Amino acid sequence: MYLNEALDIQRVLKNLSREDPDERRQAILKLGELKDKRCIPRLINLFQDPVRAVQEAAVDALIQIRGREVVTALVPVLAETNLTARNLALEVLKYVGGDAPDVLFTGLREAQDPFLKKTYCEILGALGDPESIPYLIPCLQSPHVPVAMGAAEALGQIGDSQAVPYLLQSLKGPTWVRCAVVEALGKIGDLRVLEPLMQIPFEENLMVTFMVIRTLGNLRDERCLPYLLSALKYHPRFVVPVIQALEKLSEKLGDEVYEKVREAKANWTDVIPLLRSHKVAIRRSAIRFLEKLRLKEAIRPLIGLIEFEEDEELLERSVDALVAIGDQELDAIHRALSMETLRIKTILLEVLGRIGKEASVPILLQALEDSHEEVRVAAAKALGRIRSSVSVDPLIRRLQDSFGYVRRAAASSLGAMGDPRALISLVETLKDPYPDVRMAASEAIVKIQGLPSEEKIRWIQPLLQEGRDEVRVLALQTLFHIAGEKLFPLYLQCLRDSSWKVREGAVRVLSSFTNLEANKFLLPLLEDENSQVRVMVVKAIARFPGNQTVEVLLSQLKDPDPRVRYEICKQLKNFNHPHVIPRLIECLQDRSGMVQLAAIETLCHFKAVEALEPLRQLVKMQDPDLVKEATQAIKILTSRV
Repeated sequence: MYLNEALDIQRVLKNLSREDPDERRQAILKLGELKDKRCIPRLINLFQDPVRAVQEAAVDALIQIRGREVVTALVPVLAETNLTARNLALEVLKYVGGDAPDVLFTGLREAQDPFLKKTYCEILGALGDPESIPYLIPCLQSPHVPVAMGAAEALGQIGDSQAVPYLLQSLKGPTWVRCAVVEALGKIGDLRVLEPLMQIPFEENLMVTFMVIRTLGNLRDERCLPYLLSALKYHPRFVVPVIQALEKLSEKLGDEVYEKVREAKANWTDVIPLLRSHKVAIRRSAIRFLEKLRLKEAIRPLIGLIEFEEDEELLERSVDALVAIGDQELDAIHRALSMETLRIKTILLEVLGRIGKEASVPILLQALEDSHEEVRVAAAKALGRIRSSVSVDPLIRRLQDSFGYVRRAAASSLGAMGDPRALISLVETLKDPYPDVRMAASEAIVKIQGLPSEEKIRWIQPLLQEGRDEVRVLALQTLFHIAGEKLFPLYLQCLRDSSWKVREGAVRVLSSFTNLEANKFLLPLLEDENSQVRVMVVKAIARFPGNQTVEVLLSQLKDPDPRVRYEICKQLKNFNHPHVIPRLIECLQDRSGMVQLAAIETLCHFKAVEALEPLRQLVKMQDPDLVKEATQAIKILTSRV
């Protein structure tokens, strides 16, 4: 609205009286940009505006103007009866009060109203200036609890250890003040407070002790561990802050914290009910505590938590806890499998797999025959983790399951086990109608141990004669993963296959070779009837930059398919050859937009300033994407001229 910085200030001020609140807001924002301190009173008056967006604009403008004048003008507003104006002034002073701290110090010292004193404490705390400390310390002894609390909170925000002795002296005050003081000491983080805090008797004040426990957790010092354990024994109410403090302590000291807790041999069952807390943070700490202590009484409650837990992180933590605890109580998990819901069953099967005990195999084999495919999938995965030899034949049978997810899980688990008995069945699974199942079978075959590669090749090679292209392609890829470059003649033979998919697969395999020998066999396929084969050949031969390769690629810029020309333009980034840039400039006139875009990208890569004029011609085109990229390319190239 206001584009001219020299616009008369009076015109802007006039718009503050407009009926349209957006016009008022725009005028206010302009005053903030102009930073004219004469406008400060008008902006403060706008705290009374009925529209919240206008009030917020006034706050932003005053923060932009800032300076001593703003602080001085706002201090009287803190004492006004209008709550909105007071709060807005407070908000501004938290940002700009540091421009005139002496004004705030004087205000705090001279204020008689307790609410006003607390407000000054809040501002000084937000500013975080240690010079405020001498002015805040006397407030700790105020007979008005909100003032003393405000001073303690401010000192905690400032975080300077020079306030510690004065805060410690205030530990004898009213309950709420003591709580604020303890919290402030935790924020400051000075370890000198450890002993004084731990000397506060548990029975003196439960609320204060609660805050002491939280603060000790924040200090993360191993000397507080005996105090924390004693607090838990003293009163069950302390269970929440204690386990949260132990969690913070372990973040610094590691799991040895929980080892010492375990050695205490206390009754920790009071933690279990916390799994039902409506607070996520409490459930999280309880799960971690029970996991680290491996409390077997928690298995059943953890299973119950999993059934209804919606938080994904806590669900994962609960599963981790069951895995850590479960090897002590496998029977409890086994029993739960027979009575729980489908969701719980699948999770518990995962737990059994991660625990990895042979004793779970019979029940997992039973689950492998379950009527629900989700259960069969989970059972197959779990058996793959345990890798018991008795699972091989049942898993082989699941390769014929009616559900693809089960067949895929069975194939993956057989691969993890690497048992040669599964080879023939896995080879047959390479014909599966689902790509994911076929890929899992291929990977499993590669992992099979105890068989010479020739044996695997003997079983797979006949699949190259299969009627389905996708089966032949996967057989080719599997052979390469097994035999590598040893089957070079076979791969060359596949380059002449009647199916373009097989030819493309053969090119992909040969592109993995680490020498130039394969290139001479690939070059003829630049004339292949299928453009996807030609694209793959371009990618393959571009891995070996050289004059011969670049000349071949440049000659193929006449290819009738734009996808091939596009790929060549992209791959030319790898070639520093004098003919590349002129040919790319020619491609700017290509009839395909995708080719033009690829040419622009590669010309920018080379910083080819000779392309500037052709690019300026492209800017005149109708294609918005082309115009955008050409404009951006011109900016890049001209910035380097």
